[in-house]
Amino acid sequence: MSLNLKIFYGTLIGAWGGLIAWAILDLLLKLEMENVYMDAAVNGLVIGVCIGVLVGGFTGLTEGSISRMFKGAAVGFATGLAGGVIGLLIGEFLFQALNRNDIGRLIGWSVFGLMLGLSEGIAHRSTRSLMYGGLGGLLGGLIGGAAFTLSRQTLSRPMASRAWGFAILGAFIGLFISLIPVLLKTAWLKVVSSGRDEGKEYIISKGTTTIGLSDSSDFGLYGDSTLQPVHAEIRQEQGVFTLYAKGPLTLNQAAITQHLLQDEDRIGMGKIKVRFKSK
Repeated sequence: MSLNLKIFYGTLIGAWGGLIAWAILDLLLKLEMENVYMDAAVNGLVIGVCIGVLVGGFTGLTEGSISRMFKGAAVGFATGLAGGVIGLLIGEFLFQALNRNDIGRLIGWSVFGLMLGLSEGIAHRSTRSLMYGGLGGLLGGLIGGAAFTLSRQTLSRPMASRAWGFAILGAFIGLFISLIPVLLKTAWLKVVSSGRDEGKEYIISKGTTTIGLSDSSDFGLYGDSTLQPVHAEIRQEQGVFTLYAKGPLTLNQAAITQHLLQDEDRIGMGKIKVRFKSK
């Protein structure tokens, strides 16, 4: 999937996660708790798990692998649960401590989004993805939390306002978690040949990025069974990207074993052609 489509669908998936959380809380459970902190913890758990599982699972699915989808969903479940409970408890505590000022809850939503945004970096074991995803989640939680608060204040029907609020919250978190890594990327790969992976893009965010047929490869290519599990590596050192062959490899139609990559270089692996892009 292209990076632009990932942003679009990430926003929709986040909104669906918010709507599912609203349906569970307001239509299914209908809990009315007198203890505001218990209420915040339960709401945070449900919202965090719903948005986290969908956003994390979607991220894995965009990489073309069912196993990565389940891995992403599992990480999203853990970060969403922790982020939802911790974030909303912090928000409620600050809300009460600041004489019921909404800024307290906005801080809580920001913490919630921040922890959700860490999920992709955890799944990929990438420090840069942790930073970019965390920043995106924080911004999404802050802006989405503000939109949620505004919808509660402006819409007269409480149930409708919560439904819209949850959907908008999830949409902003999904949007910024997908958007920030794209805006801050320095190098990425795009499949330019026809086939199953055509148009698929991957942001290079690690010191060593593996490419190949295996699900354990960072950039999985599944349209050519002749590829090796790890067919190539790209190593990044101080802004310089070097391609290393682990299987038969061409660069701009010439066979190579190692090469310093430049913007618009075309890497050939079996029937698959991948363009290297850099800023």
